[in-house]
Amino acid sequence: MKQGIFFVAGFFLIGLFVIQVGNLGNIFTPLIISAIYALILEVADAQIWKRIAKHASDSMSNFFMGASAFRMLSALVVLFVYYFICGRSAMLVFFLVFAVFYVIILVHHTAFFRNHTNTAE
Repeated sequence: MKQGIFFVAGFFLIGLFVIQVGNLGNIFTPLIISAIYALILEVADAQIWKRIAKHASDSMSNFFMGASAFRMLSALVVLFVYYFICGRSAMLVFFLVFAVFYVIILVHHTAFFRNHTNTAE
């Protein structure tokens, strides 16, 4: 959980730096929404992972698949909700910022699961 929070916080701070240096105030809202989405997923995955590791350690690969599917579907829901609220003109900026956070989460989860499944075998 700590690693995920540090990754999200680090990229959020990088985003704030980019806003200040590049005078890009239009990415502040997408940055906030993307960071909140990433934090919610990181914390939820960590809590569920702890519970599964304690009670059903043989289901780790199933959890990885389920978490991946949930992450993708929840990302689509967030994109559609933002589209309906803000409209088409704001989608490109939101998509680009959101994609960065999504890839960060994806890389972190893949590396985490790969390391933990290799050490468990």
